Amino acid sequence: MKFNLLKKVLVTAGVLAVTFLAGGLKADAAGIDFNTDLKGYDATISTVNGKNVISTKKGTWDLDENSQIYSSQDLKIYLNNTTPVTIDSIYTKKDLEFSGAGELIADTEGQFGLNVGNHLKAFKYTKNGVGKVVATGTEAGMRVENEVQMEGGSIEAYGQQYGLWCNNDISRITAQQSKPLPLM
Repeated sequence: MKFNLLKKVLVTAGVLAVTFLAGGLKADAAGIDFNTDLKGYDATISTVNGKNVISTKKGTWDLDENSQIYSSQDLKIYLNNTTPVTIDSIYTKKDLEFSGAGELIADTEGQFGLNVGNHLKAFKYTKNGVGKVVATGTEAGMRVENEVQMEGGSIEAYGQQYGLWCNNDISRITAQQSKPLPLM
């Protein structure tokens, strides 16, 4: 009888310890980095109670100057934030698409503020969009492997070697864009 009681106490203590540790880990994991793959889930950046967050079907993470957003698939980011958000960087292995009216600043001490494996589509379907993206990196603000497509909003890119490095075309830049893309 004493042995069963001791077993129950130890199991209960173990469950409480695991619950406590998991709770502590969860609190530390409030930010996002390259270890979290958004896997192509549509994302929304918004301001909640004065803090900027990124939300997908996978979860919600706080954003700050250390945040690194990564997706192994196409990534669509809707900027719905009321205060500008500054993060470290964004890396997608495929397409990156921005829409909305918020402002995102990717300012990294690494190579690229935005590193896009295929196409960058900036405010492509929002014609007259007012969203803004600013990217800064040590080599280039933005690196886009294939093509940049843009119809609205604005993009600024700054780097020590290039503002924007694109292996292919820059297209669909219209008169609605008030600032040209700085290329150097």
